[in-house]
Amino acid sequence: MASSLLTLETMMAMLVIGTLVMIYFYIENVKEQKAFWERIVRVKGKTSLMEARLLSLRTQTWLSKFYLSNLKNLLRQTSADTAKRYRLRFQQAGWNPQDAPLIVSIVNIGLIFLGFFFYLSLMIHIKSIAALPFLLKIAIFSMIIFTALRGFEYFMDFMIHKRYDRIQGGFSYAIDLMIICTRSGFGLERSLEKIAEEISKYNPDLCKEFTQTAIELTIIPERNIALRNLAQRVNIPVVQILVSGLIQAEEQGAPLSNTLRMMSIEFSKQKMLDIEAKASKLPALLTLPLVLFLLPAMMVVLLGPAVANLIKGHYFG
Repeated sequence: MASSLLTLETMMAMLVIGTLVMIYFYIENVKEQKAFWERIVRVKGKTSLMEARLLSLRTQTWLSKFYLSNLKNLLRQTSADTAKRYRLRFQQAGWNPQDAPLIVSIVNIGLIFLGFFFYLSLMIHIKSIAALPFLLKIAIFSMIIFTALRGFEYFMDFMIHKRYDRIQGGFSYAIDLMIICTRSGFGLERSLEKIAEEISKYNPDLCKEFTQTAIELTIIPERNIALRNLAQRVNIPVVQILVSGLIQAEEQGAPLSNTLRMMSIEFSKQKMLDIEAKASKLPALLTLPLVLFLLPAMMVVLLGPAVANLIKGHYFG
């Protein structure tokens, strides 16, 4: 028990040290940004060149100059890429991406503490786990922490997959509506807005994506960027094909109605191929239920009379 408590104290100390290191780098980053903007303000305020140089020089040790600065730059770059990835994943899941990095950090820290207290409760209340060797305790603790760290990622993957299924379910109908709108003389932005109004009740996810794309097409000067943003938010093959076709039609000046009609035919063929592929898998999927449920009943029907005759002849022969 003493060794287990010592192990828990060591792990708590490691968590506290890691938290302090993260807080330190965050404070250093804030200080560096503040000093940078102070230098910019003073240089714009017509300070002399010597004063600007003296202001830009900071007394640093050899370690902080050659090691901590590179480490901070690496952490900043990594944090920026991670924040961008989390914002994109929130958009893919249909959530507000504004505070995505903060939400993910809070959830991950909360899950880590929950995992730690869960491990602590296991060690206290279950004596068989407390009596395990040290390496097995470390393995259990690592599995709990890994599950806590990856739990929210798995949840986001599940929500993104469900949302993509909902979007793909109504996408062919939206393409048919887009063909009708473009043939009626509507532009791409107006077509997307009209389709979003029509499908808002039964497919709000696709409605939201089309509405956001229509707004971006109106605001962003480069229309290709708005279409590629749609492809990034909804990363499924049908949307990728639609975006590629729309970009090609925009660049070549081809009529949108013809392009959409060809894509609608291709989507219908792909849908039939998917249905045929699912139908071809049915015999293999039905084999196990047939064996488990039908075979015992057939054996009872076939062998039941023979067994009854044997029992009757044995007792009453």
